[in-house]
Amino acid sequence: MRLEDKDIIKHSAAIHISNNINLFQRKTWNVLLANAYEELETKEIHEVDVSELLEVLDVRTRNFDHIKKSVEALAKTSITWNILGKDKEKDHEWGVMNLLAEAKMRNGKLSYAYPPTMRSLLHNPNWYAKIKLSLQNKFITKHGLTLFEICADYYIAKNGFGTTGWIELGKLKELMGLGGKDGESEKYGDFKVFNRAVIKSALNEVNKAKVFAVDVEYSKEARRVVAVKFNIRGISGNGGEAKRLPAGKAKRGHGNEELFQRLQSHFCLSEEEAAEAMAAYGEEYIAGNLEVVERKYVKGRITESIGAYTLKALDVDFRPKKSAFEAEKDERKAAKDKDTAELEGLKAEFGKAYKAEAERVFAGLSGEDREALTKGFEEEKVFPHNGLVGMYRKLGLGSAIFRSQFESYVMAKRASPALRSLPAFAESRGVRLEKTAEGDYRIVPSEQE
Repeated sequence: MRLEDKDIIKHSAAIHISNNINLFQRKTWNVLLANAYEELETKEIHEVDVSELLEVLDVRTRNFDHIKKSVEALAKTSITWNILGKDKEKDHEWGVMNLLAEAKMRNGKLSYAYPPTMRSLLHNPNWYAKIKLSLQNKFITKHGLTLFEICADYYIAKNGFGTTGWIELGKLKELMGLGGKDGESEKYGDFKVFNRAVIKSALNEVNKAKVFAVDVEYSKEARRVVAVKFNIRGISGNGGEAKRLPAGKAKRGHGNEELFQRLQSHFCLSEEEAAEAMAAYGEEYIAGNLEVVERKYVKGRITESIGAYTLKALDVDFRPKKSAFEAEKDERKAAKDKDTAELEGLKAEFGKAYKAEAERVFAGLSGEDREALTKGFEEEKVFPHNGLVGMYRKLGLGSAIFRSQFESYVMAKRASPALRSLPAFAESRGVRLEKTAEGDYRIVPSEQE
């Protein structure tokens, strides 16, 4: 079998490694592993033709300096493995080793060896991912290839319906080679930058490879993203590299029976095609493309079958492209709408909690307490204001105005700190508020948003 046609049988723990190798070095290591795999147990030294190695890596040159530098870096790079703890037998084991123990180039041949522990690790995997070697040249960043390997690992382990589970941001950065304190790591310290330049960019590369469809979820604590989860679904049309998703699974997985039926009744997709579309794309993506197809169909601009045109639309994405300005504007509006809804929810929640706390506080006041609080209220809130004194002496706490002010005064003195004001209540929920010029409140974005 030609080297480029081989699969990489890659131990999960070797995928979940902390390292700072670049894209070309990771691809090189994968090719060397595929070349050596069958003889890992019987041979210490492995050999590959450098010309073939360069061909598989899609490097069009006879200059071997590039491959020399890459192999040298692999021999000098130390790694820790099993970052996500997927291999439970090694879950409580810590280890460090170099990616290659030694390497030598002579007469157009590269000979190389792995550290003894790594040979055993690589050849006897409890968990592994099987990845086509030819696929890795589709990736243009190390983050994209790394994420693809992680997803391939969990996709295979879960028989085509995989999820990585929640990965803490620190561990994800380690996996992406950003766990150190160098300039590149510091560049992605802000989550917005890390999400846009690493997570979203890598996700885009993985989905463009069309081996499986991957989406990401975010877990927040106190409005800060602390972990991410990647969900992997099988799609068809990938040469058998991923399992096809059964129709029933697709319907139950997305839960939008109306959209699933509409793909069949209005856009003439078969049940299987509709199921695969539901599995491969998000509902918003599908609905947006169906709107374009319907509009063109009504105007008589579709000359082929509507089913074929719909599949083409979903594959290419016929939705109108937005400029960066429009996208940013929509993003700001969505964020504002989200904050408005969250603020209204906080106000409603605070109102209920405040009422219950007021009942508790006033029910627990003794006569002496009430007398002392009344005196304090008069001295602090009434008597310093000449315009209120006459009205207060006439109406007292029987007035709705003064009664409300007295209740606020008592709550400020006796209520639980988190229930003394809306900002304090919001703070206890991990949300910071500030006053607006209009006298209302607005949510202050966290550093990560």
